[in-house]
Amino acid sequence: MHGLSRRLCRYISYIIILCLFLAPLSGGLTGTAYGEQVSLLNDRAADMVGATPLVARDLVLPAGLTGQGQIVGLADSGLDKGSMTDIHPDLASIPGEMPKVALLKSWAG
Repeated sequence: MHGLSRRLCRYISYIIILCLFLAPLSGGLTGTAYGEQVSLLNDRAADMVGATPLVARDLVLPAGLTGQGQIVGLADSGLDKGSMTDIHPDLASIPGEMPKVALLKSWAG
């Protein structure tokens, strides 16, 4: 019985530590690094890629799926030659509007 109590206390301790670790993340992934405030700019992603809001009503749930609270990152190996000047026409920027592609990063090495 003593071993069971000890294991139960250990598991409860792990859960408390995990909750303390995850508590700062529940506010939208904000925090400080090297003395400056950092946060994700997901509220700008739709404008950057020229997307319009979409609500799929009655899909999976009666209220539908809105994507609210989701963060999306894209990695694509098909952006032509990896140059901002030679990009696929579907991803090309329109003068006077927000660019659809803000950064190209190569993981090829």
